[in-house]
Amino acid sequence: MSDIKSNETEDMDFSKYGTIFRCLRIVKDKSLNDIAENLSTPFTHLNKIERGERMPTLISFISLCSGYDIKPREFMQIAEKVYDENLTYQEILLECAKYESIKNLPNLSMTREERRKKLGLILKSMRVAQGKTGSIIAKEFSILSAEISQVETGKRIPSIETFKKYISFFKISDEDFDILYKTTIKNNLSYPQILTYCLIYDIGRQKKEKLQTHNQ
Repeated sequence: MSDIKSNETEDMDFSKYGTIFRCLRIVKDKSLNDIAENLSTPFTHLNKIERGERMPTLISFISLCSGYDIKPREFMQIAEKVYDENLTYQEILLECAKYESIKNLPNLSMTREERRKKLGLILKSMRVAQGKTGSIIAKEFSILSAEISQVETGKRIPSIETFKKYISFFKISDEDFDILYKTTIKNNLSYPQILTYCLIYDIGRQKKEKLQTHNQ
């Protein structure tokens, strides 16, 4: 990817560059407005880049990497894997989550409030890993979107009923969720690290389901 010839570049689809930027933003839990403000760049410009509708110039690319907090070389390493292996959106999100995870070392102190926030981050990560919005979950669970937001930000502990709906809807077993929660608390995992776990789990689950369907 780093030494592409000009004639090869003209025929290349760069849309996944935008997907990588979008995924880097998502794993940081930032809005497009946050990035636009940080870069002092119009929202519409960044939106077109993330949608793959506009390819940034080299100078703009370097600036974008700075705003999305990634070194250009590391971005290109992700991009090379994305294109060489033709990764899906979920797999690109996983690569970005893994990249962000290694930048976050655990802080072993944990208060009760922080534990509640971690629970919210786990539930949010389960949702983001499957590409669902909060409004979709609220509709599915027949509750207000504000309640989903409060649960995922740790401002509210979910009811047992809501918690069971999360587990069932996102197809994670009680045992696996328990392991994830204990691992998160023990190592004080960051949001990107939790999201990485959820993405790996869900991608593995989908592969198992496809294999079972194929063998039937």
